[in-house]
Amino acid sequence: GNLRQEVDFLLGNSSFDGENLALVGHSMGGGAVIDLAAELASSHPGLVKAVAAIAPWNGIGAKGAPRPSRVAHEIKAPLLLICSNMDQLVPCSGEIGSYTGASKNPMAKGLFNTLFKGTDDTWFGGVEAIKEDAMRGESNVTYVDLPDGGHFALAGISKEQLEGIGEEWGQPKMLVDMMLASGEINLGNPEDTGEEVREDVIDFLKQHL
Repeated sequence: GNLRQEVDFLLGNSSFDGENLALVGHSMGGGAVIDLAAELASSHPGLVKAVAAIAPWNGIGAKGAPRPSRVAHEIKAPLLLICSNMDQLVPCSGEIGSYTGASKNPMAKGLFNTLFKGTDDTWFGGVEAIKEDAMRGESNVTYVDLPDGGHFALAGISKEQLEGIGEEWGQPKMLVDMMLASGEINLGNPEDTGEEVREDVIDFLKQHL
C-alpha cells in the first residue's frame, strides 16, 4: 500500500541512514502500521526499531488488508498500543458505542452501521486482541489503557478540526455536528488527552530509537 511505498522511497534516499525508523499511526493508520511492521519484519529484518499504534483499528481487514490481530505476533520491534474504553469507535475491547450506550441510540446506531456496515461490532476483539496476538511473538509490548479520551481526542483532534474535515469532504457543518453529537465520538478533552498520548509516544520513541 501507500505506507510501504513511503518506506521504499526512504530506502532509496541516500540521506536516510536506515538506523532509526519508527512507525506511528492512529485509528486506521494504527492498524496499517501494525500490518506494515509485520510485513517489514520479514522483508527487511531489523529495519523498524519501534511501532506506536494509537486506537489501532482491528477492522482494517475489512478493507482487504491483513487483520492486525492476525499478524501482530510477526512484529519484532517494540510495540506501543494506546487505547481507551471511552473511545466510541475503537475501544480497547467490547462493542463500539458501548461507553455511553450510544449504540442503542437509533441515530447513533444508524451512524455506526453506515460507517462500519458488515463488520464485527467488537472489531474482532479490538485492541485487546492485537495485544494478545503481539504477545505471542518476540515484540516487547507496552499496553496503555487510558481512563478517558474519545477516538479523535486520543489524537488531539478537536471538534472544530473535525468540522473542518467534514467541510473538506463537502459535508454541511450542521450534519457533521449532528453526527458528532449522536455518536458521541469525541468524548473527553482533546487538548489534554492528545498531549498525554503525545508524551507517551515520544517517551516510547526516545527509549527505543
